[in-house]
Amino acid sequence: MKKLFALFVLSLLIGCAGLNVKQPEPVVPMGGDRLMDMLAGSEVNKVRAFTAHIGGGLGALDKIATANLSNGDISFVITGGKEYVYVFDAAGVDAEDTTDYRFIRPDDFGAAGVWDLLSRSAIGYTMAPSTDPVWEFMDSESPGADKSTAWIKAIYVDGADGSENGDIFIEVIQGGAENTEVLRFDESDDRWETTKGLMVTGAISTEGAINLGTGGVVITDDGDGLITFLGAGDGFDESLTINLDDTENTVVIGTGTGVTSIDFGSINFITTGSILGAINVVITTDGTESPTAAQMYGTMFIADHGTATSDTDYTLPTAVAGMAACFYDNGAGTGGIIIDANTDDDILLNGTSNGTAQAIDSPGVAGDGANGDFICLMAIDATSWITLGSSGTWVGGGAD
Repeated sequence: MKKLFALFVLSLLIGCAGLNVKQPEPVVPMGGDRLMDMLAGSEVNKVRAFTAHIGGGLGALDKIATANLSNGDISFVITGGKEYVYVFDAAGVDAEDTTDYRFIRPDDFGAAGVWDLLSRSAIGYTMAPSTDPVWEFMDSESPGADKSTAWIKAIYVDGADGSENGDIFIEVIQGGAENTEVLRFDESDDRWETTKGLMVTGAISTEGAINLGTGGVVITDDGDGLITFLGAGDGFDESLTINLDDTENTVVIGTGTGVTSIDFGSINFITTGSILGAINVVITTDGTESPTAAQMYGTMFIADHGTATSDTDYTLPTAVAGMAACFYDNGAGTGGIIIDANTDDDILLNGTSNGTAQAIDSPGVAGDGANGDFICLMAIDATSWITLGSSGTWVGGGAD
């Protein structure tokens, strides 16, 4: 039986001897260079990944031999929490940058062949903790060496654990000066702030107040066509309102703080429409009045002395061309009106000079005035008043 089994095995071996049986090749790990060598000659550029820029060691970008590189090959370097993307420039001769790694030369660099940095970014959007966290942007098109062109900084300001506060800053390079602040969010003021100008070509929408300056003006609206300008400085903080909605064909000007006058100063007011308004009236009952310069623009002064036989004495301010006012006797008795010119001024009574610093009287003798007597005066320059019209007897009264 044993002999028979041995003969069977021997016949199998002899039968197989004529077959073309190929022995398996040793398994070789598909390493980076071997795989790339297999792809050589293809029309697809090679893509590699590394964990270091330089050093020539395992995982370093500069370790790959120039002979194994083709123009346009792409490599990623992931290190220090950042991702760098490079493209191989077969004609590049830039010096190696060991600080910002803009250019990396292979260790066997000869006449040409450099890795050029295309982009650099944080992996994801979570930065490593830092006492001065900042995103820095670089532009390779800047003159000279590549420069940082903008920064975004996010800085912790104050607050206990769970109640922290932080500011954010946007900075640029301007006039060669780095870190020029152009915009910040100030958490203490709870607003965006900038010292730069702002140009907007579209509409601006806001649901809150507009603050002009720290102690300037606050502009608000009521959501229904009423705009309010409120002073927010160290003065009286008056307000002016403009209602653009409630009255057809009419804009209504008002106030929320009791404003009684709007002073245009020396600015002319010009209109081709009608001006409708009341005449300012000042009633004097105690016998003396010194009109202010502002009152001498359109005021009707009423002499209504409480004592029937007593005069009412007015002392004019310094004449300014364009001033005009009227004086009317409304006393119940015979008291008259006396109008005194200022130190350097002359009242021309019906065209006749009365002399510098002289008075005019009605009816010329104190105590004999008549109700209904009046006179209207207008300053034509810095020293002269003329008579626009009068009723009753008016004469020069001499020095008051």
